[in-house]
Amino acid sequence: MILRVAIPTPLHRLFDYRPPLSGNLKPQVGCRVSVPFGQREVIGIITALPEHSEFPLDKLKPAKAILDAAPVLDSLQFYLSRWAASYYAYPEGDALSQALPALLRKGEPTEFAHETLWRAAQGASLDALSKSASRQRELLELLLRNPQGVSTDLLRVESLPVPLLKTLKDKGLAEDFIHHPPPACW
Repeated sequence: MILRVAIPTPLHRLFDYRPPLSGNLKPQVGCRVSVPFGQREVIGIITALPEHSEFPLDKLKPAKAILDAAPVLDSLQFYLSRWAASYYAYPEGDALSQALPALLRKGEPTEFAHETLWRAAQGASLDALSKSASRQRELLELLLRNPQGVSTDLLRVESLPVPLLKTLKDKGLAEDFIHHPPPACW
C-alpha cells in the first residue's frame, strides 16, 4: 500500500510515501499524516491509498506518522476542497490544508472540544423538593427533560440561576459530566 499525500506547497501534484515504520493507526483517506519533505517535516492529508506508485517502492520515503484515527474532514469538505483546487487551478495540498483549522494544520491532536454539562441524577424526582423551592423545581424539571445534558449557557438563556446546580448536586438530584462531541464521520 502507498500513501498518496496532498502537501501544502505551491506544487500542483501529490506525493507518494510508504506507510510509517511504527505506529498503530491505520491509514485512511482524509487523515493527516506527518511526512518528510525536503529538509523539513510537514503535515499533509492522505488523498488515496493506491497499491502502486509511478516510482520504485525503494525510492519512496516512509511517512513519519499517521496523526488521526478518523478523517479530519467529512466527505463533503474533502470533495469540495479538491473540486475548488481543480476549478481554480490551485494546488490541492494548499486547498485541503486551508480547509482545516489552524491548529490541525500544525499537527495538533484532534481532541474535540468538551464542556461540562449537567443532568438529573439517576432516580431524581421533583417529589424530593418542597413545593416552595420553585426555582430548584424548575431547574430540576429542565434537567429531567434533557437527559443528554444541559450547559450552563442554556441555563443563563432560560434565566435560571447557575448556582442552584450545586444545591441540587448536594441534594443528590443533579450531576455534572464532561461531554465529548463525537467526531464527524464519513
